[in-house]
Amino acid sequence: MDTFVDSSWYYFRYTDPHNSERPFERPLVDRWLPVDVYIGGKEHAVMHLYYARFISHFCRDLGLVSHREPFRKLLVQGLVKGQTFRLVSTGHYLKKEEVDFSGVQPQSWGGEPVEVSWEKMSKSKHNGEDPESVVQTYGLDTVRLYMLYAAPPEQEVLWSHRADTLAGVLRWQSRLWQLVTKLMESRSRGHAPNPASLNGQEQEEARRLRDYKNHVISEEQWYCALWCQEQWYCTLWCQEQWYCALWCQEQWYCTLWCQEQWYCTLWCQEQWYCTLWCQEQWYCTLWCQEQWYCALWCQEQWYCTLWCQEQWYCTLWCQEQWYCTLWCQEQWYCTLWCQEQWYCTLWCQEQWYCTLWCQEQWYCTLWCQEQWYCALWCQEQWYCTLWCQEQWYCALWCQEQWYCTLWCQEQWYCTLWCQEQWYCALWCQEQWYCTLWLPCGTHYPSSEYHVEHITPPPSANMDPQRKSCSAPKPHNQDETWQL
Repeated sequence: MDTFVDSSWYYFRYTDPHNSERPFERPLVDRWLPVDVYIGGKEHAVMHLYYARFISHFCRDLGLVSHREPFRKLLVQGLVKGQTFRLVSTGHYLKKEEVDFSGVQPQSWGGEPVEVSWEKMSKSKHNGEDPESVVQTYGLDTVRLYMLYAAPPEQEVLWSHRADTLAGVLRWQSRLWQLVTKLMESRSRGHAPNPASLNGQEQEEARRLRDYKNHVISEEQWYCALWCQEQWYCTLWCQEQWYCALWCQEQWYCTLWCQEQWYCTLWCQEQWYCTLWCQEQWYCTLWCQEQWYCALWCQEQWYCTLWCQEQWYCTLWCQEQWYCTLWCQEQWYCTLWCQEQWYCTLWCQEQWYCTLWCQEQWYCTLWCQEQWYCALWCQEQWYCTLWCQEQWYCALWCQEQWYCTLWCQEQWYCTLWCQEQWYCALWCQEQWYCTLWLPCGTHYPSSEYHVEHITPPPSANMDPQRKSCSAPKPHNQDETWQL
């Protein structure tokens, strides 16, 4: 079977990896599946999704699972395209160093017109970008944030670090840095957090900011989440200077850094330590412990919201910086990560083939048996066809023999008829000879006789002057008639 088929049911096995009796148990599959979001490229997703959906539909028809589709949502990543320069006359691709940008339209240094387009990055097209040079110029976090901010993940990105988008990302990072600076200045003046000092209007404003924060956390699209975070920053920036001293607003700052660290980890980590430095000792203790999460709007809602973050979780899993955050969360995240590593180890082994052979080999046996019956039936039909063809050849041969027999019989009849005709001819000839040599009304004489002994009939050789007739005489009077 195709390798895509072998790797198309891993999401079932992840829910029950230690089961040695069955591939998986239905209660566990119904609890954890279907998958919230599947992220893949166009080249890989075509064949893999085809077989993954086939296996899921097949298990649903057998009653092994309750759902039919394996994934709730599909996210196909867009391509990162680079700017290409090609001669109009020959179609030859040029490097950026070989193009003159001083005029209105780009052209080669030889003066030939150049066609500018956006295509998939390739070495042969000279439209790739060296990541080291860009990182050294702008920094790793800025480049990562620019790639996420340039376009939604399912759309194509036209890579150009000279565009205004990169400058906007730098300005936003600068404003966030100033936000932390304001907090540090407020703490340096001795403003201690005191949520009880808020009046009714301020508490309503705090509730509105808390709801807006939860909306940003629950946003499914990263592109929209970045935009919402920028709007959130504007809301925080517009608050009064004394309002930054409140303990609940520090939570909003910390939440903003926690969200930003998935995009620009190192930069947010530095701001995070600056925020911790300016806090009271008791707040640092709360933050290092699990009790800090109780200060959020609702701890259960927080975990449910994090679980519902389709893009958020998938992006965290794909980034290496996600592991830096696991130390400040519950052991449940560490357990999930270790369990996922263990699943990968199991997947790399050949346990799946042994399990499949022990559990579902009767499916393969039935399928092979059906194929064998079909082969036997086709062979039998072929033998019947050959037998009928042989019978038809025998019938033709017998018919030919019968025609030959008829022809031989006809030839024999013709021979008999010719022989009869020949006998009739001989008989007629004999009669004719007899008529020629013997007179009419005579008897066959003995071996010898004289003419005188023959008495002619009355009408034979009758001489009118005579009363008697005489037979013709031979040429020799001494000859006798011989028969």
